[in-house]
Order: sequence, then C-alpha cells, then structure tokens
Amino acid sequence: MTPPDQYDVFEKGARQTRVNWKNQLKQIEDSYREHRGVVHGVQKDGIQNAWDARNTDREDEWKIQFKLVRGEDQTFFVIEDSGTIGLTGPVRDGADYESELEEHDRWARFESLAFTKDDSSDALGSRGQGKFIFVAASKDNVIVYDSLREDGSYRTGYRRVKRTESPVNSWDNAEGREKFAELTDHELEELDHVGTRVVIVEPSNELTSAVESGEFEDYVAETWWELLKFHDATITISDDDSTTTVSPPVEFDLPTEADGSRDVWLVEDEQIEDKYGVAKMHLVHDPDQNIPRVYRGIALQRGGMKVESIEPRRRVPPDIADHLYGFITFDAATEEELKRAENPEHYGFSGRYQVTKIINSYVKDQIELFAREELDWTWSEEVESERQQQAAEQRALNSVNEAFSDFDFHTGDTAGTDSTSTSTSPGRKKDVRLSMPEPNFPRSDHRVEYGDEIKRIRVNALNSLDYEIEAQLRIDLEFRNQSLSEFTQQITVPASAGSDPGTYESDPYRQPIEEGDFPIPGKYSLTAQLAALEDSPNFSRGEIIDTVSLTVYLEVEPPAGDGPFADCTPAKLDDDTVYGEVVRTEKGQRQARVYQYNINHPEYKAVKTDTDASADYLFRLMSQALLLDELERGNQDIFQNADLDSPEGALQAMVDEMGDLSAAYYTT
Repeated sequence: MTPPDQYDVFEKGARQTRVNWKNQLKQIEDSYREHRGVVHGVQKDGIQNAWDARNTDREDEWKIQFKLVRGEDQTFFVIEDSGTIGLTGPVRDGADYESELEEHDRWARFESLAFTKDDSSDALGSRGQGKFIFVAASKDNVIVYDSLREDGSYRTGYRRVKRTESPVNSWDNAEGREKFAELTDHELEELDHVGTRVVIVEPSNELTSAVESGEFEDYVAETWWELLKFHDATITISDDDSTTTVSPPVEFDLPTEADGSRDVWLVEDEQIEDKYGVAKMHLVHDPDQNIPRVYRGIALQRGGMKVESIEPRRRVPPDIADHLYGFITFDAATEEELKRAENPEHYGFSGRYQVTKIINSYVKDQIELFAREELDWTWSEEVESERQQQAAEQRALNSVNEAFSDFDFHTGDTAGTDSTSTSTSPGRKKDVRLSMPEPNFPRSDHRVEYGDEIKRIRVNALNSLDYEIEAQLRIDLEFRNQSLSEFTQQITVPASAGSDPGTYESDPYRQPIEEGDFPIPGKYSLTAQLAALEDSPNFSRGEIIDTVSLTVYLEVEPPAGDGPFADCTPAKLDDDTVYGEVVRTEKGQRQARVYQYNINHPEYKAVKTDTDASADYLFRLMSQALLLDELERGNQDIFQNADLDSPEGALQAMVDEMGDLSAAYYTT
C-alpha cells in the first residue's frame, strides 16, 4: 500500500471538500433539541467552558455573568467569565491542526470543530462542538468573542456561519478592541479583567424569552446546583439594568438524617465491583412534597455539572418514585471514565461503555434497597396488587365484549392509522395530529417478553394549518400512566401546502424490554405526545396538541376476540362520586371505546383487594356505560321493541338489559 505521505504528490492543486455549514449547524442544533433544547444548551456549554478555564490558584474568584443587552440598533447576549485564564494560545491555521493541539491551545480549539480537549486535563468538554450552539442561538448566526490573558495580551475574534463557509477572524490588542467595539455597536464596555467574553449577536426570540421569564435562571440552577452549593460559585443573569444572582434550588437542600416525613439514604466512598468509585450518593424520599419533574430521580453529576437523571420509576412504584430525588458523585478516576462515555451534548452517557452500564445498574439497585430497607416496600406486594387489578380488568373486558359480541354498534371513521389514540372529537380530524404506524413486534400480536425488542417505532405528525408548528415530541413506554422509558425531541412540523398537510416523520427507533427497566408484567402503553413549544393562533405554549398510543402486553396474554371496548384502564378523577367515563379511541380503522374507571370512588376502594369482586364491579360499570351510550344513539339492535322515546321506557329498557346481562354473567 502507498505510504500516506506519498499521496501528497496527488494533492497538489487539489480542491477542498465543500461543507454545507448551515446544514452542519442545523444538525448540531437538532442534537441539542433532542435533549433539552438550544437555550438549555447555551447555559450548559457557557458555564462548562468557563469552569474548564478556571484558575485553580484563585478558584474563589471564579464568576460567570450572563447579560441581555438591548442596544439602539441591535441586541446582544453576553457570556462573560472571571477568575479564569482566558483563551490562551496563538491563532492556529491550516497545517497547525495536523499535529495534536496542546492543552493551552484554548483559542485554537474555540475556533475549530472536533478538536477535543487533552485527555490529561480535567476539563468537562470532550467533543468540541459546544461553541456552535452559541452560533445557533443567533438570528444572524454570528458570535463575537474576546479574551484578556494573564500576560496582558488581548484578542478579539469573530465567527459567522454561511452556507458553504464559516469564516473566522481575529485581531490583537488595540486593533482587537477597536474591532470589538465596531462589531458590538459600541454598546459593551471594554473587557478589563482576565477572562473570556462570548457575545451572541441578535439572540433568538427563544433565548431572550427564557431570560425574561426566568426560565434561563431555572436551567442554570438545575444544571449547576453543585457549583452553587458546594463551591460557592457566583453566577449572575442581567436583563438590561436588572441583575439576579442564581441560588441553588431548594430541592438540593437535602437533609442528612430522617426528618419528619423525609427519609434519607446516604452512601459515601464506596467501590462498585472494585472498578468504579462513588464519592457520595444522597437520596431523599418526601411523600409530602410534589417534586418538580426536572429534579425527580437521581442526578448523575460530573465535574459539578448535572449530566442526566436516572428515573426511579423503573424500580419502584409511582407513589414512591414521584417523591424521590437526590444525586450521585464519583471519584476522579471514575469521572475520567464517564467523560469518555458522555455524549457530545453532555446530556447522557452512551450505553456502549461498561462504566455506563455498571453505574446505571448500581443506582437502580440502591434505589430499590432504599425502598426496601427504609420505606418498608417490597416488590412482591406491588406485583401481586397490580396482577390482581389487571386480572380484574381483563376478566371484565373479556366478559363485556363477549356479552355484546352479536350486536352492531355505532362506529365512526378514524384517521386511518394503525394506532389507538384518545380523541375528544370522534370522527373529526384535528388540524395537527399524530399517527403511529404499527411497529415491528416479535409476535403477531402485541405481546412481548423479557429480552424482546419492539422495533421500528415511528411517529408521524400531520399539519393542516398554514404555518409551521414548533413542538416537542415525546415517545415513551408507560405503566399506569407513569413514564418508564422516555424519548423527547424538539421538532418542526411543516405548514400545509394547499390541500396537502405538512408532514413530519420521525426516525425509527427500537425499545428493548429488560426486566430491570420494566419489572412488573402486565399492560403497558406505548405513547406519543406532541406539545406546543411556543404560542400560536391555535395553541398556547405547553399545550398538548395530540396524543396517540397503543397497548403492549408484557408477559401476559392480550385480550381475546373483539368487541365494543378496546380497553379498561384506571384513572384518578377529581370527583370521587363518579364511577368512570367512556373515552373514544381509534382502533385500527374504526372507533372504539376505552372505559376509564375511577380508583378514587369509595365503592372501588371497597372491592379493589378482591379480584372477583373487582371484576364483577367493572363488568357492571362497563355494561351500564355501554348501554347508556347506545341508548342515547337509539340502537334498536340492542333495545328491540323498547319504547325509547319516553323516560320511563328508556329506563325500563336499561333495567331489563342489565338484568339479562347480569343473569348471563353469573351463570357462566
């Protein structure tokens, strides 16, 4: 084979490969939107860069400021750090990048892509794409940056992303200060301390809104609570003349001993399989507090930064999981292993690495141990209770469907999907709607067993409106309305083109079925939900636009046959005097019903521990609800020769039919 250096002769006069930089930037932006979004990424990468560059000899002087500055003609979002060593090193170009960059080449790394930090350093960043999230947050795709170093030298830099190029430029000392002033319309003061400043020119509406609403502050507190609490770090956010100093969230003011209703689980300086070291694991369970979703679960920390959370709902029931929170930190050697496994956006760890698998398993085991030893909980009781409840549902569902199998029912048209989706307007297509094509199940039905995979899970979004929709798509596998395996992505659903709706099609993904993640056999729901990310003429920010789902049966048999009811599920209704309600669904190509029974009703509470009594109770409620529904439609196939025009006749028809159904039910 020709040695690599001998190829040089063939490269004389060669052209450089053209790169679609706009597309490259969009890919980076989309990768952040798959996690927590661009705005969340701006604060995470901004603080990470500053913490990486801190002067360890004067760490108590470290500080970072976020400033939203509205100038006369332009708006700027400024990220400015102090107590750091600045963007050190010379400007590099061309052949300079052919050899490995040194650790002090911070300026060169900031101006490049995919030139990572030295493995020997304790820097948080590990992929080199984070600074491009600042460019993505600019309407003009322009950032300006400057740095004052400890030797007194000063430099200004500029980057813009265009279609086929991403020009960068830099100027030193006096010329640099002049260029910085020109690029920022003389709206910003000179940098007068050692450190670095990044300026996002014309920040996106999404970013400015997050600063104005306080959402940006919440993101900082959630991600960097460890720096705020244990390192006394100073992080401020300014909106013109108003400045806020970020405080650690109250959720991480954790008790070290059991206190009132709060139980505590502490682990310190423990080895995992003699490979990895836990510095500290601190869990709290507080049944009296409604823990916000972003703090629920166990925060996996690295270098003072929250990378991701492990959901406790995979090991303990919702009434424990929804009130359990805390964190875990690791020794220096384990953090180095985690850095290699961390994804480029810093929102998780790749499952391809052994360290990820072992730590995830350890955390879940500790959660279960906490629940067993301190909260007096055991899986056996939970599993038995769920089995009883689902057995009652299944028996009632099969009995009702069999009892009405010979009758014709009103069925409306559906959206033509292969999914089962709740709908408040049967037969009418929503302007923006989801569909879920049938995934690839390992069997001909929706039954799965441990070790199986559900493959090619896809979701389509259709938009009949004349403007595009910015939304969050969430897909998860739920048990009793509790998410156990969640995937989220920020998407844009295109506007319609005349009579043709705009269409978004998700990439297919697969869901492994592991006992550690889904420990209770039974009925699960594969659910997709679309939520609005911004206000529009038709939707408010945060509004649920549409939901679709299909039922998955784990280690249990799906219901036999077909009938008027597609499912029977528990629900917590606000009014405890209401037995339940029928909701319309799409099942295949027709409308079907799901009966949602109220678990808060006193009569249900009286029978729920008895499977036979629960099944009898649900059969009665479902039969009554179905008969009432068909009575309102005037279904003469069921109420033959009955006088349905008078209240007395309708009531007598209901009583007669229920009598016949009950007699048949209790004699079979």
